[in-house]
Amino acid sequence: IARRRFWLALGVWASVALVAFLALWPSAWRNPAGTITLLVDNALIAMRTNHPTSGVFLGDGPGDRSPLYYLVSLPFHLTPLGSFGLLAGLYLTLRGRHRIQSAHLAPLLLSLWAFLLLFLIPVSLTGRRGDRYILPLYPPLCLMTAVALEQLTWRRNPGSTPATLGRASAYDAVPVARIIGGRTARMPLGFEKVHTFLGRVRARAEWVLALALAVQTISVLALHPYYFDYFNPLIGGGSVAMRYINIGWGEGLDQAAAYLNEQPDATQKTVAAWYSWQFAPFFKGKTVDLSSIEVALRADYVVFYINQLQRGFPSAELLEYFRARQPLHTAWLNGVPYVHIYPGPIVSTTPPSSIQHPVDATLGGAVHLMGYDLVNGEVHADEPLFITLYWQVLATIPGDYNVYVRLTDDSGNVFGQVDRLPLGGLLRTDKWQPGMYIRDDYRLRLRPGAPPDVYYLEVAMYSFTTGETFGLARNIGRVEVTPARTFASVEELAIERPLRTELAPGVELLGYRLGAAKLGPGERLPITLYWHASGRPATDYAVVFEARSVGGRDGGAWTETLGSELYPTHKWRRGEVLVSMHQLQMPPYARTDTYMLTVRLLDTASGQTIGHEILGKLEFVERPRYFETPQVQYPVGANLDDVAQLIGYDLPQHSARAGETFPLTLYWRALAETRTSYTVFVHVVGPDGVIRGQWDSIPGAGTLPTTGWIKGEVITDRYMVPMASDAPPWEYTILVGMYDPRTGERLKVKDTTRDALALGTVRVE
Repeated sequence: IARRRFWLALGVWASVALVAFLALWPSAWRNPAGTITLLVDNALIAMRTNHPTSGVFLGDGPGDRSPLYYLVSLPFHLTPLGSFGLLAGLYLTLRGRHRIQSAHLAPLLLSLWAFLLLFLIPVSLTGRRGDRYILPLYPPLCLMTAVALEQLTWRRNPGSTPATLGRASAYDAVPVARIIGGRTARMPLGFEKVHTFLGRVRARAEWVLALALAVQTISVLALHPYYFDYFNPLIGGGSVAMRYINIGWGEGLDQAAAYLNEQPDATQKTVAAWYSWQFAPFFKGKTVDLSSIEVALRADYVVFYINQLQRGFPSAELLEYFRARQPLHTAWLNGVPYVHIYPGPIVSTTPPSSIQHPVDATLGGAVHLMGYDLVNGEVHADEPLFITLYWQVLATIPGDYNVYVRLTDDSGNVFGQVDRLPLGGLLRTDKWQPGMYIRDDYRLRLRPGAPPDVYYLEVAMYSFTTGETFGLARNIGRVEVTPARTFASVEELAIERPLRTELAPGVELLGYRLGAAKLGPGERLPITLYWHASGRPATDYAVVFEARSVGGRDGGAWTETLGSELYPTHKWRRGEVLVSMHQLQMPPYARTDTYMLTVRLLDTASGQTIGHEILGKLEFVERPRYFETPQVQYPVGANLDDVAQLIGYDLPQHSARAGETFPLTLYWRALAETRTSYTVFVHVVGPDGVIRGQWDSIPGAGTLPTTGWIKGEVITDRYMVPMASDAPPWEYTILVGMYDPRTGERLKVKDTTRDALALGTVRVE
């Protein structure tokens, strides 16, 4: 009889399953055989092949290819009551049937566990894993939760009746200790009141359960219509789930489309999206599949979805570039950023409609820096600065160049820099074509401890392999940085030479870094000092450096502001860690010797110096000087603003090949001493006015700065000038001059308006 009942029950359930299968799947009505075949084929594909990428798993690791994936993902999809029911069901099963009020429930629990294990183990060993593949586990889990709640929450004493509900006497014979494995025992006198209270709580358990169900139901309904983004709050919810498992089934794409539909001319715009077939029905304009870099660079908008980002589609290089950009809009669901929208196009044949800060600088005669946008409204010292550069390609660029974007103070000290290939290497500069407009985004962070100040933007293109500058644009804009919201830590500073010296009340010197140990006349010594506001300084301080040899020789003294104009020391906050950077220019007359460099603080109000600390040794080396006028191949005799005279030059050859260098020697006479270190430029210009060869350098390949020149001294300055690889076979004019690298201002030829000297010509064969 039992066997017949079993087979009858099995047949009934199989019939119900078949009817449900046919009723809920319309495609099975027309082609049942084909539908089942498709289902079987799909299952075989899932068993035998992996996903193209594995996504995330426990923050890293093998992703969804790990056989433990479902053991991690399953708890995130349970509710608090479901989590409790799973654990309680395990407890009831392990404790045995004598702990269960109804004997027939023991086989039920065992069968539920058997189903869970028999389903979970094979599906965990298949090639593909996704949360949808374990949907059949949730009905038995819900049933197990119901059994556990009935057993552990609604149990009553034998013989209790509805009339006794709500009275502690109906429950006090079954202590709570018995529910968790203890034995019924007479309570000590001191615990009777506690037991009575717990009994009354259990008597009202139905109300507690009803309240829990109501709260849980409301928390789920509040997510309407995005129920897939519910994650178990007991283990952190979605913000934790996104770091441990793959999430996202398309929810949120409709919100992204709604945002874009509100933008001007939305019907004329093109959006590139990885899940284009899910995004397209909601968007009014054109949707294309984000299948290549070309599509991402030319679309009006690019939409990234969270599951796509977790799995790394379509390429790591593309995602890395966009991660450094500031999204135009982000669609959040239940505290999780599901969709990011980025503006475009990045590469276009039409100029940008607007630029916040126009620049108008040409680099290397081939690319025009039109201007930049600052995405941040207010920039804090501890937050990234998002900068968008706009390039116009004027001519073919002869090489593959990097770009750096810097923030410098008014002394040229670099407080922040980002350095990489334009567009993250997605489109190399040697592939840029005339007529292109490039939108290039950068994410720049100031160094830890950078003080609030007004900083200046500097942009350059250069060769990463040779260091040769293709073009440079200094002081293209000002960025005012406000105080950090979070103080930098001492560990972030990476102090090279740590100290712990309090030079003044509330001002502690943590350490320092010397940029060089051996210097010549006029050369600059970079010094970085690390400070800690141990208290709130009561006044403003300056920092005083002195260099003195053991024999008493004076190697120079320098006084510089500590802090910045926007953030002097009296504004420093207790516990704050800050960095100050200084450029000590060596005097031209110092004698060869070893000097000790010391630092003190100067109270700017009283004029008194405070504290004393030795920073280290400096070796100063004089250089030979020449004052006789040399024999030159081509005399010039031009005066540049009474700073230097170009006596003449040597040009051994008047021809060169494209892509090669030619020698040029300049002879200068110092007309006066100067505190400005000027840069010499050599430009080779064709008939079309385009620079086809260029070299900018401090004289003497950086070893003979103008700050070290003595009046009347003669300097021999040699260059190997490179010609562009695409230079046409023309006759080129050589232009030479000097400029201040901090401002870009050129020295004028005295009694003229010219700022460059036209020397000889060189022909490209």
